[in-house]
Amino acid sequence: MKLKTIIIDDEKYAREALKDLLLNFDLFEVVKEFQSATQALKELYKIQPDIIFTDIEMPGLKGTEFADIIKNFDTKIIIISAYTEYSIKAFELNIFDYLLKPVSIERFSKTVEKLQKELKFKSIEKLPVKNDEGIEFIDLNDIKYFESFDKTLIVYHNKGKSEVYKYKISEIESITKNKILRVHKSYAVNIEKIIKFGHLIGKSWFVTLNTGEKVHVSKTYVENLKKRLNL
Repeated sequence: MKLKTIIIDDEKYAREALKDLLLNFDLFEVVKEFQSATQALKELYKIQPDIIFTDIEMPGLKGTEFADIIKNFDTKIIIISAYTEYSIKAFELNIFDYLLKPVSIERFSKTVEKLQKELKFKSIEKLPVKNDEGIEFIDLNDIKYFESFDKTLIVYHNKGKSEVYKYKISEIESITKNKILRVHKSYAVNIEKIIKFGHLIGKSWFVTLNTGEKVHVSKTYVENLKKRLNL
């Protein structure tokens, strides 16, 4: 399930930066972006967004004023601002989260985890995958890594590879109680299978699994991976 998302910020580069950040999580579908809260207010009931990301200091309505106007609307508001002084007011308005610019992927990951809990993603003991006869279940301990492409999620496991049933890569960490770690917008690995982490000079970061397989790690996820590996 993707969350219908709108972005409100008067600065184009800020909107672009946020969209780039959201691409790391297959949870959001940006359906519209606005330069002002006044513009967004006119289309809010037509769009019916699940999530609204908004700046505060903008021409016309401030983000907090906008939030106050729509406080009874069934949506979650996340403020992204360069200013800390509005945080108390924001939470009085029942804002879902308050992020300071520039937003790191580590901080944003916590927001995503919070969202997923709100959406009640339940943890699983076995992963459902498709086969010729229907659905079978793979033990989490048998999983090596995941690869996502063209709206399809493939899991590589001890018996080969399978297409994952129902779940997206953005949900994998939560449903596996963080046994599986996202290391790239397209890859997630079983952290217990990692035996080596590094990079070649002038080339990308990677992890090596105990099977000898290498999985690409994007720079965006390097620091989070180091923390999980206690490096």
